[in-house]
Amino acid sequence: MTYHEAKRLTYGTQTARLGTDSQRKFGYCCLSLGPARDPVTTPSGHIYSREAIVAYLLTKTKELKAKQAATQMKLATREKQQQKEAQLSLEQQNQEFLVKDQGALQHSKSAHATAFTTNLKKEICIDSKEEKRKQLAKTSFWLAEFNPEAKETLSTNIGTKRSEQLRPASPMTGEPLRLKDLVPIRLQREDSSTSPENVRFVCAVSGKVITTQPAVAIQKTGVVMLTSLYEDLVKEGRASKKKRKREGENSGDVGASSNNVMICPVTGQKFIEKDVIHLQKAASGFAASGKVEAKKYVPTLT
Repeated sequence: MTYHEAKRLTYGTQTARLGTDSQRKFGYCCLSLGPARDPVTTPSGHIYSREAIVAYLLTKTKELKAKQAATQMKLATREKQQQKEAQLSLEQQNQEFLVKDQGALQHSKSAHATAFTTNLKKEICIDSKEEKRKQLAKTSFWLAEFNPEAKETLSTNIGTKRSEQLRPASPMTGEPLRLKDLVPIRLQREDSSTSPENVRFVCAVSGKVITTQPAVAIQKTGVVMLTSLYEDLVKEGRASKKKRKREGENSGDVGASSNNVMICPVTGQKFIEKDVIHLQKAASGFAASGKVEAKKYVPTLT
């Protein structure tokens, strides 16, 4: 079978080029795939509508709690069964010990002389069948019946790390996500984007439409701006302040601001570099904007 024949039969690695319609636009919710309403972002930089992500987190939290309750019930049932089996095993061992200890004394010497003599000649063993089986498994480990087998196990440390187990995963990254991790941001719509199908968002500083350019959000103020403007205006301004501070220290002037503090160019509020969230880039149908091909492998019938 040639390559083109296998391609027609949908065998092997199938590749399809993604167009603009299949790419998420900037400022669109990762769950509803529409323009974000009351937008929030996660520490990973993904944008969601508050209603969509809160509903998702609440649903997943309920599912995790129900799953944990079912697991706890299953563990409790298994523990009761193990205790019952251990109790029955102990009673059986006690019964076997009593039979071995007192069974020979119950024979009448006149009526059962032969059986009594035979029992006296036997070697008295106080080990139970389970103990004999364990000793045999240690010395005869090559036997098939003593080889280890895979058994279903359940985690018994449900109480440990309870907060992590009850924390749903992010729909995009899979990392644990909490409601308090959501950061509200302010997305400014373009004036000309009146139709709901073609909503575009602009930078809060320059007013330029954000399409596939990298952008950042300031956690304290919620301002969204292009990364290039953040690097040029905010960071460069901090570098110039450092330079003026060094010059002031050399000249004996004191009272310059902290080196790590930056000023938001929109609100004028102070923030540090830890408050900056790098938002996920949008993509388009062009090869330079990111992954524009989807691949799927279909195994052959041979």
